[in-house]
Amino acid sequence: RMGEVLHYGAPGKGWIDCYDPPMQISPAKDTFFGIDNVREHDTQTLFVDDLYKNIVLDYNHTYKWEDNIDLYRYTVQSEPQYDNASLWPPNAQYAMYGVSGVQNLTGCKGIPIFVSFPEFLAAPDFAANNSKMGLDPNPSWKHLPYVDVEPRTGAIYNANKSLQLNTFIHSLPFNYSRRYENVSQINADRTEVNRVAFGDKSLHWIADGLTVPMVELSECEQLPSNQAKVFSTDVIDTTQWANRLEWIGVLAGCLFAAWCTICGYQMAKRKQQQQPAQLQR
Repeated sequence: RMGEVLHYGAPGKGWIDCYDPPMQISPAKDTFFGIDNVREHDTQTLFVDDLYKNIVLDYNHTYKWEDNIDLYRYTVQSEPQYDNASLWPPNAQYAMYGVSGVQNLTGCKGIPIFVSFPEFLAAPDFAANNSKMGLDPNPSWKHLPYVDVEPRTGAIYNANKSLQLNTFIHSLPFNYSRRYENVSQINADRTEVNRVAFGDKSLHWIADGLTVPMVELSECEQLPSNQAKVFSTDVIDTTQWANRLEWIGVLAGCLFAAWCTICGYQMAKRKQQQQPAQLQR
């Protein structure tokens, strides 16, 4: 059970109680997947304390990293993990009743906080407003968070764990010289003339309750090149030589068996040739 998260917040507390019902943490992992415990095309679960949640990772592909090291890339699952409760009923536990693509942390933080991938990736209803905020209207999947795991050790050798924290904002009035008494007066100033004057990126022309990013949190890590070299030499090269010796042993065994067979055949043939000569005597 090395690498498994057993409790959080207090000794023996193995659940997160800001959800209804509380979320059990086990058997989620932290930053260690276990020795020889990952396979191609499997899924893994990590506990992310910043999200108060277990996050499912899907196997994506295998590639050669530095010094001929094979790494398995796991990416954060977007569907159904971030579907709303209408599309994926189990997400009702996490109060995900709005549009898909974000995690609702309001119950855990006590303030309206919503977590998404960078630039609202995989959240098209939110990404539709990206151009108003200077963000890419077509977020790239290269921003999808990932971890690269070495399958022998189960350790993370390369990772990009990026999250975007979002909240609601309200528009600003157009007329600074007058005090607005109600929302209808603010809406009255949202004319086409003001739209041309201020443009789509102006905070004067946003819809009330627009979800906008506050900050992007990025945790990037990578095994240093010198340690990768040591691992390649001490582990990969040793393993390769062990495999070669295994095949050499198999080949030597086959050759020995063939030699024994030939010797036995020759001895039997010689014995047969000697028997007629002894009968003639």
